[in-house]
Amino acid sequence: MNYEKRAEDRYYNDIKVILDNNPEIGRRELSKMTGFTVDVCRVRKKWWLRECGRKKASTNSTFECKGDVAEASFLTNKRCKTVEDVVHAGNIDVNLWDVERFVLNSWEGFYKDKEGDGHTVVPLFQVKVWLKRKKFNTKKFFEEVKSELSKSSPKVEAFHKKLPKSGYMLELDVFDLHIGKLAWDAETRDNWDVKIAVNACNAAVDGLIERSAHFKFDKIVLPVGNDLLHIDNLVNETTAGTRQDCEGRAHKMFMSAYNMLRGQVDRLKTLAPVEILIVPGNHDLMSTFHLGVALWATFQYDKNVTVNIEPQRRKYECFGKCLIGYCHGGRDDPKMSDLPLTMMTEKPQEFANAVHRHWHIGHLHKSSQKSSMLTEDSFQGIVVRVIRSLTAADYWHYNKGFIQPHARGAESFVWHRDDGMVQHNLVYAR
Repeated sequence: MNYEKRAEDRYYNDIKVILDNNPEIGRRELSKMTGFTVDVCRVRKKWWLRECGRKKASTNSTFECKGDVAEASFLTNKRCKTVEDVVHAGNIDVNLWDVERFVLNSWEGFYKDKEGDGHTVVPLFQVKVWLKRKKFNTKKFFEEVKSELSKSSPKVEAFHKKLPKSGYMLELDVFDLHIGKLAWDAETRDNWDVKIAVNACNAAVDGLIERSAHFKFDKIVLPVGNDLLHIDNLVNETTAGTRQDCEGRAHKMFMSAYNMLRGQVDRLKTLAPVEILIVPGNHDLMSTFHLGVALWATFQYDKNVTVNIEPQRRKYECFGKCLIGYCHGGRDDPKMSDLPLTMMTEKPQEFANAVHRHWHIGHLHKSSQKSSMLTEDSFQGIVVRVIRSLTAADYWHYNKGFIQPHARGAESFVWHRDDGMVQHNLVYAR
């Protein structure tokens, strides 16, 4: 494979995505990130430099990146007295790196005069600088995105404010959809890709609405997240860095999820006011946050829709005497047995006022429920329910035997503000 055929090279496209976003990364760091050999990464970075019209770095300059720290050295004919001088002379990206410290070595060089009868003394300097990667400021980013997106959000008046209250709420739970996952039926006995996932979710929402069509609702609660997206970065990795089998690029997955949800919310808000709760999963922590910001910006001036994008990973819905908690249920979340006490601690007033207390979690891709009695009291316990998943098993899950083809589905619940859960609906994957 050569430079002219780089578009057909199976390594180059992955490496190019990384270098486009972080051009300072060296071949060894690329090898760690991609799993490719150092030689493969070295050659592909040369191709990338050539494609970008950049010259190969001089042998007198070096840049070694190790995770969140880096060391760089370079030669210059200007004395660097300040951090600003170092940044300018070394062409350091201040949006990505902070300079922790630097040292300066100097000596004299010579070159012949144009007449050739003498020499000119030139001072030369070697700069060695230690860098630390800047931390992502989530709060600042969030405020900047909100400010920009709010400029184009349409204003929509409330549809339902004059309708009488029914006392009922609909909760739609389509958990662990994993948009972007790739499964091939020859390997896993089921197909799964972006298009299949979106169609399955839309069909599930339609089916759940149909099963509750005889109710009038005061509101509809739509938890969004719980591994809605399969990956969390541009190199097909989860939040923790686990590589996944994916169909399509990260941008395609994100836009497919956004367009799907926007269409669903536009339909649901004609039935009742909609409340969206952003509940991140272990596959898509940052992607879900970004998706929540996009939905918030889209509907912030729509009085029929509210979007809860608070940074807390656990969310709660209080409806009359009902209190429902939501979290993903993964390794970083509380144990199922600890969730009742977590609810009591985080929502003490709502907990005291509620009679019907439930937790709805995902992650396990199956349906189950447990009841926990409060200390030694004989009052009603707190139900912790695991919501089933629509997604198909991928290659890894299938080989491990984690397959439940007849249990795949989505669920909904109808709540009465005084009587609690009065209907539980289920649709299976088609």
